Amino acid sequence: MKRILSLAMALVLTVLIAIPVIAEETRDMESVPGELIVSLQEDIDGVLDTRFLDIYEDDFVIKKSLIETLEDEEIQIDGLCKDFKETVIENMGYVYLVEYSTSKYDTQEKAIEALEQKMEARGLKINQIEPNYIVYALEEVVEDNITIQMHNNQVWNYEMIKAPQAWNITPGSTSVKIAIIDTGIDYNHQSLKNYVSTSLGRNFATSNSSDFMDRNGHGTHVAGTVASYGVVSGVMRQGTLIPVKVLGDNGSGSVYNIIEGVLHAANVGADVINMSLGGGGYVQAFYNACQTAMSKGVIIVAASGNEYASSISYPAAYNGVIAVGAVNSNRTRASFSNYGTGLDLMAPGVNIYSTIPNNRYQTMSGTSMASPHVAGVAGLMRSANRNISVNNVRNILRNTAQYAGNSYYYGYGIVNAYEAVRAAAGL
Repeated sequence: MKRILSLAMALVLTVLIAIPVIAEETRDMESVPGELIVSLQEDIDGVLDTRFLDIYEDDFVIKKSLIETLEDEEIQIDGLCKDFKETVIENMGYVYLVEYSTSKYDTQEKAIEALEQKMEARGLKINQIEPNYIVYALEEVVEDNITIQMHNNQVWNYEMIKAPQAWNITPGSTSVKIAIIDTGIDYNHQSLKNYVSTSLGRNFATSNSSDFMDRNGHGTHVAGTVASYGVVSGVMRQGTLIPVKVLGDNGSGSVYNIIEGVLHAANVGADVINMSLGGGGYVQAFYNACQTAMSKGVIIVAASGNEYASSISYPAAYNGVIAVGAVNSNRTRASFSNYGTGLDLMAPGVNIYSTIPNNRYQTMSGTSMASPHVAGVAGLMRSANRNISVNNVRNILRNTAQYAGNSYYYGYGIVNAYEAVRAAAGL
């Protein structure tokens, strides 16, 4: 497993129109006050089990059950299929979001200790009790441009990763689904609306599960790099985008929200998940959710982080997740891009032109912008070979990458769409 890191993510911007700014500060490992993620080896039947009832009435309240959330999908597909539910339980146990009294427990450590003692006294077998870390969109806005332009602004980054050559093999496919786990997507955008599947979308950031509109801009920008058309082009010129909103309109959310989002994406048949987000430390339940999704054939790509740090952010640092750092137009690592053990690939992440809400386009920088380049390439690979495995995709991406420098700073190198798709297609 990639080493456990203690990192903090900085969200630079929470509005769409702003002056240029670069983050130079780090954020402590924040967690949601009064919330814990609890994994048990057996179901407690919500709050009805008598062994848990007195805990519920005392200092701790179950806010959510992960399995119940997945079973209550409000989308036009079958509910959580039995075999996937069994896989979730086998890999993760029974996971709950538990709220505790902050007036009684003035530190998280005291709350965890008390809950652990109460549960064990009642014979409940605990896997983990963990913080519900706060995560952030990993963006740095460098330039605002609301003038609609042709995508010659994208020539440098797509030529760097050899996307035009890859398009000669496949432009992508609408049968390939890419889940954008982020702030949502503007599904009415003129360059995205034909690709976004509103029937598969879901919101885990608020109580309105059907509201996955992006009012922040981050998720829409990421989505446009993966797959878009018209004024701009995505790495995939054809594809299906699944909006999974786990970050609020201010660009932040919790680990528990993202766990729900990852399992939802796997449940609705996503081929690729992109997570341009990070924050907090290692969470076993989050790692287990990623492993569960990958066991169902989902390729997971995540941003390495924007802390100028020699360590990779979670979830990019989890074993099996493809960690992506950012380079500029000179093929040099962006100064903000995290590096070190566990870094897999690099991709363009400075001055990336893509979609933002309300039929607009904007240049942004960050490892958030690099990650969707690789997610798009993974989507092209699945378009060329529907049966290619998660491990084969990861190995091909590594083996075909363009050398850029020392692996500590550049991983295996800059992603090469043409050679990766060619290898996936068996050419």
